[in-house]
Amino acid sequence: YLAASNDWVPDRSAALHRLDVGSDNLQRLDPNGYFAYQAKVCQAFVRKDWPAMLRVSEELAQRHPNPVAFAGYAQALALNGRPAEAVAPLELALRLSPRDALRAEWQYRLAFAHFMLKQYEQARDWGHIAQINNPELLWPPIHAAALVRLGSKVEGKVVLDDFLLRHSKYEISDIGQRLGGADPRVVESRDRLIASLYEIGMR
Repeated sequence: YLAASNDWVPDRSAALHRLDVGSDNLQRLDPNGYFAYQAKVCQAFVRKDWPAMLRVSEELAQRHPNPVAFAGYAQALALNGRPAEAVAPLELALRLSPRDALRAEWQYRLAFAHFMLKQYEQARDWGHIAQINNPELLWPPIHAAALVRLGSKVEGKVVLDDFLLRHSKYEISDIGQRLGGADPRVVESRDRLIASLYEIGMR
């Protein structure tokens, strides 16, 4: 799932097929287990079934409370238009596992939740921290967009240019793959993010 989302594999469709096969096997062997639930959350994300993602991730966090589950639930909350509720479980995940291999992913999620809430200082800071912790993640440069909203277009352009040096094929159209969601609050936030990046040269 993460490999396909971050373009770390040459064949995304094959990776997603393996996700489906693995999920089916987990449902057969241990339907209430942690990994079975995690696979269902990933499938819902890939299929853009945001209500199902929220429902399953909430069940996962209740049945198997751990940092990854909390962060997944938070992502589902944000993508269903509930960013204010997403902040606390993401902060909890980072407190419980501050050196987690997934911490940059969680920090980007936190940056987007704050961007949705128009809390641009927090969005800038968390996006910057996430980029430092893992510069290879294919999250859009939320901190660049936040800088634009804060009136610092020149600084935002520097951040964007650095991002594009590392991800030369990334385009504005790729943002929807990571930040899906059909809720009007998500759509408005995604459009605001795209407009901000467009202002400083992203195409």
